[in-house]
Amino acid sequence: MLSQKNIIVTGALGHLGKETCKVLSKHGAIVYGLDRSTQDEPFKVLKADLCSIESIEEACQNIYPDVLVNIAGGFALDTSPFGPCEKNWKEMFRLNVTTLKNTSNVIIPKLIDRKKGSIINIGATSALKGASKLCSYICAKSAVMRITETLAEELEKSNIRVNAISPSIIDTPVNRSEMPDADQSSWTKPEEIAEVISFLCSENSSCISGAIIPV
Repeated sequence: MLSQKNIIVTGALGHLGKETCKVLSKHGAIVYGLDRSTQDEPFKVLKADLCSIESIEEACQNIYPDVLVNIAGGFALDTSPFGPCEKNWKEMFRLNVTTLKNTSNVIIPKLIDRKKGSIINIGATSALKGASKLCSYICAKSAVMRITETLAEELEKSNIRVNAISPSIIDTPVNRSEMPDADQSSWTKPEEIAEVISFLCSENSSCISGAIIPV
């Protein structure tokens, strides 16, 4: 399905990032993971500071991508229900928005040169409406989804599709530890999200752009 496609995945060493890289590789893609460190994985991981455009440019200088998957991000609860927490506000936008913006700024010209490509971002179902102590996170993920829709329109003539996955709670060890009393049976598994991402990377989704897909 993804035979010989060059795919860049940010946040490649996180729970969702690792699973996505494995699934994309299984489907035949040549995967280049970007993260703050490198580890021995069944896919290539390149060290990059996603808050630095120069670092991303250096890591990706010899890569000619077909697809960019922006997974790098983060989550935090605000300490007060009365609007955003100042520390969280900066951190949520740094992890979720600045990383996406910087990587996209470096990779989009490469996709335009190829006159074809796909970008997949990670939004959040919780960002569809306000919620107590989630202001910083919700605003950051809302920005991700609006960026997705905007880029889809701006890049349409370049034959580049832009979509976002909108997960609810992802079934990870960290979430299980922090929410032991929750109904974990309803959570979405990383491998399930990875398969949706794989579909959006493929030519089977060639008619889809500007979508925010709940999973």
